[in-house]
Amino acid sequence: MENILSIHLQEIIFSSSDQKISKQISKLEKNGKIRKIAQRIYSSNLIDLPEAIIRRNLFIVLGKLYPGAILSHRSAFEFEPTNEGHIFLTYSYTKKVNLAGIIIRFLEGHKALPGDNLISGGLFASQRARAFLENLQASKNVSGSSKCLPITIIESKLEQIIRVNGEEELNNIRDRAREIAPELKMEKEFERLMKVKAFW
Repeated sequence: MENILSIHLQEIIFSSSDQKISKQISKLEKNGKIRKIAQRIYSSNLIDLPEAIIRRNLFIVLGKLYPGAILSHRSAFEFEPTNEGHIFLTYSYTKKVNLAGIIIRFLEGHKALPGDNLISGGLFASQRARAFLENLQASKNVSGSSKCLPITIIESKLEQIIRVNGEEELNNIRDRAREIAPELKMEKEFERLMKVKAFW
């Protein structure tokens, strides 16, 4: 069991169903040692804005609150919220959640596949082949933030792979994309991928 001192020293503290830990958290909050900064989240940092605390611990938070979620689409390449504060996760449902100023855009989709990368707690990130397919889905801008990167950025990323890793790695990505496209129901996206300039 966590003791009061160990809880106090953590910048991010999650609420617990364990009654003893819950009482410790309540006591620390009552004594002004920690504060609630978001639903189910507390912090021993009494100075910084909740938005700043959540942002620098974002993947820890997402991995704890939404185990099995996958950092996907443009977020699988950018690994940070967009300029508008959006971050995209493939999950078991479609929903939009505001977490201390960060807009989490949940997109219903396939669970993690072999090759998707576990990055923090229960949070995964799409492997490159999957991320390229995801970014070739049809997309609309929502509040100025599309889930997909522009095609020019996709092209530049593929060209960079050729420069850094050679055509063999590009072929590996193509072969993996072909393999997983049916499971993801992204056959059309695979066809679009094959039309990107880097594969000509």
